[in-house]
Amino acid sequence: MAKILIIEDEKAICDNLEQMLILHGYSVAKANNGPDGWLTIQRTHPDLILCDIKLPGMDGRAILEKLRAHGSLSHTPFIFISAIIDREEIRNGMNMGADDYITKPFHLKDVIGSVQARISRFQPIGKPALKQSASMQSAWNSLSASQKKVLRLVAMGLSTKEIADKLCISPKTAENHRCSIADKLMLSGPNAVLNYALTHRDVLLALPD
Repeated sequence: MAKILIIEDEKAICDNLEQMLILHGYSVAKANNGPDGWLTIQRTHPDLILCDIKLPGMDGRAILEKLRAHGSLSHTPFIFISAIIDREEIRNGMNMGADDYITKPFHLKDVIGSVQARISRFQPIGKPALKQSASMQSAWNSLSASQKKVLRLVAMGLSTKEIADKLCISPKTAENHRCSIADKLMLSGPNAVLNYALTHRDVLLALPD
């Protein structure tokens, strides 16, 4: 299971990010100031870091600078999350070695998309990006039997019409199941369920009914 560290001093934002990341099967650690964030990085060796720029004690730039200078941790994916939207500031952050820069207010789906892209890039070949976990099992258990069947078929690459034919239901019913899945898993966007299913295909096909 990939470990994500959130370094953010705004509790509401931190908690929302944590909930969404756990729902998508990630292990999450949190720190609410710069010094604690740096100590947590050294202690836990996270697979990816989400970090605000303005932090008490040590700002996000200083954390990134220390990270890139640290031999065993220097290649850890690092994503800035900040209310600073100045183009020069964003350019400076990327030049320092940040892998992405997401401005507040943000959509959680954009954060998840960026996290998944960076994690998959650093994931060893042949190893699924997501392993079965208690949180993943909880999300799976929230679905009805019919929704589980639909999600698995989506993961197998079937279209809405093919799913309807396979389950002997109408295309409208199949589409309604997809909408319900998106609501329960807090997914948004026209292809959110498809992206989720394909990203977590190995786990979804392995989870028990």
